[in-house]
Amino acid sequence: KGKGAVVMCGDFNLAPDSEPISLIQSKLNDAFKVSEQPPYSSVATYHGFTYDDSPRDRIDYVFVSDDVKVLRYGGLTDSRDRSFFSDHLPVLVTLSLVNR
Repeated sequence: KGKGAVVMCGDFNLAPDSEPISLIQSKLNDAFKVSEQPPYSSVATYHGFTYDDSPRDRIDYVFVSDDVKVLRYGGLTDSRDRSFFSDHLPVLVTLSLVNR
Protein backbone atom coordinates (compact mmCIF):
# COMPACT_ATOMS: atom_id res chain seq x y z
CA LYS A 1 0.00 0.00 0.00
CA GLY A 2 1.18 3.48 -0.83
CA LYS A 3 1.28 6.23 1.74
CA GLY A 4 -0.03 9.73 1.49
CA ALA A 5 -3.22 11.57 0.82
CA VAL A 6 -5.20 10.93 -2.36
CA VAL A 7 -7.75 13.25 -3.97
CA MET A 8 -9.40 12.11 -7.20
CA CYS A 9 -11.99 14.32 -8.85
CA GLY A 10 -13.67 14.92 -12.15
CA ASP A 11 -16.60 14.40 -14.47
CA PHE A 12 -17.29 10.67 -14.29
CA ASN A 13 -20.62 10.80 -16.20
CA LEU A 14 -21.95 8.10 -13.89
CA ALA A 15 -24.82 7.97 -11.41
CA PRO A 16 -23.94 7.58 -7.71
CA ASP A 17 -25.40 4.05 -7.65
CA SER A 18 -23.45 2.83 -10.72
CA GLU A 19 -21.05 -0.12 -10.43
CA PRO A 20 -17.88 1.88 -11.31
CA ILE A 21 -18.69 4.51 -8.66
CA SER A 22 -19.35 1.75 -6.12
CA LEU A 23 -15.95 0.24 -6.97
CA ILE A 24 -14.20 3.57 -6.41
CA GLN A 25 -16.10 4.03 -3.13
CA SER A 26 -14.78 0.68 -1.93
CA LYS A 27 -11.30 2.28 -1.85
CA LEU A 28 -11.93 6.03 -1.50
CA ASN A 29 -14.50 8.18 0.31
CA ASP A 30 -17.09 10.20 -1.60
CA ALA A 31 -16.59 13.78 -0.39
CA PHE A 32 -20.32 14.42 -0.72
CA LYS A 33 -21.07 11.64 1.77
CA VAL A 34 -18.31 12.31 4.31
CA SER A 35 -18.44 16.12 4.46
CA GLU A 36 -18.51 17.35 8.06
CA GLN A 37 -21.02 20.03 7.06
CA PRO A 38 -24.14 19.11 5.09
CA PRO A 39 -23.63 19.74 1.35
CA TYR A 40 -24.65 23.28 0.48
CA SER A 41 -26.22 24.73 -2.63
CA SER A 42 -26.90 22.26 -5.42
CA VAL A 43 -26.26 18.57 -4.85
CA ALA A 44 -26.61 17.88 -8.57
CA THR A 45 -23.75 19.01 -10.80
CA TYR A 46 -25.09 18.61 -14.34
CA HIS A 47 -27.59 21.11 -15.72
CA GLY A 48 -27.12 20.65 -19.48
CA PHE A 49 -27.62 24.38 -20.11
CA THR A 50 -31.31 24.10 -19.14
CA TYR A 51 -31.98 27.12 -16.99
CA ASP A 52 -35.65 26.53 -16.18
CA ASP A 53 -35.00 23.46 -14.05
CA SER A 54 -32.71 22.78 -11.18
CA PRO A 55 -29.59 20.76 -11.92
CA ARG A 56 -30.71 17.15 -12.13
CA ASP A 57 -27.82 14.72 -11.84
CA ARG A 58 -24.72 14.30 -9.70
CA ILE A 59 -22.11 12.98 -12.13
CA ASP A 60 -19.08 14.98 -10.97
CA TYR A 61 -17.26 13.65 -7.94
CA VAL A 62 -14.50 14.29 -5.45
CA PHE A 63 -13.07 11.17 -3.81
CA VAL A 64 -10.58 11.27 -0.96
CA SER A 65 -8.48 8.79 0.99
CA ASP A 66 -8.80 8.36 4.75
CA ASP A 67 -5.90 10.83 5.15
CA VAL A 68 -8.13 13.67 3.92
CA LYS A 69 -10.94 15.23 5.94
CA VAL A 70 -13.77 16.90 4.00
CA LEU A 71 -14.89 20.01 5.86
CA ARG A 72 -17.37 21.37 3.30
CA TYR A 73 -18.84 20.31 -0.05
CA GLY A 74 -21.08 22.16 -2.47
CA GLY A 75 -22.02 22.84 -6.06
CA LEU A 76 -21.72 26.49 -7.07
CA THR A 77 -24.80 27.79 -8.86
CA ASP A 78 -23.72 31.39 -9.48
CA SER A 79 -24.13 32.64 -13.03
CA ARG A 80 -24.12 35.95 -14.82
CA ASP A 81 -27.14 36.65 -17.00
CA ARG A 82 -27.97 32.94 -16.89
CA SER A 83 -24.70 32.15 -18.66
CA PHE A 84 -22.45 29.28 -17.71
CA PHE A 85 -19.04 28.27 -19.08
CA SER A 86 -19.95 24.60 -18.84
CA ASP A 87 -22.98 22.32 -18.69
CA HIS A 88 -21.66 21.21 -15.29
CA LEU A 89 -21.60 23.19 -12.07
CA PRO A 90 -18.29 23.66 -10.31
CA VAL A 91 -17.88 21.57 -7.18
CA LEU A 92 -16.14 23.32 -4.30
CA VAL A 93 -14.72 21.34 -1.40
CA THR A 94 -12.74 22.43 1.63
CA LEU A 95 -10.25 19.77 2.61
CA SER A 96 -7.87 19.24 5.50
CA LEU A 97 -5.05 16.73 5.81
CA VAL A 98 -5.37 14.36 8.74
CA ASN A 99 -2.27 14.04 10.93
CA ARG A 100 -1.30 10.42 11.44
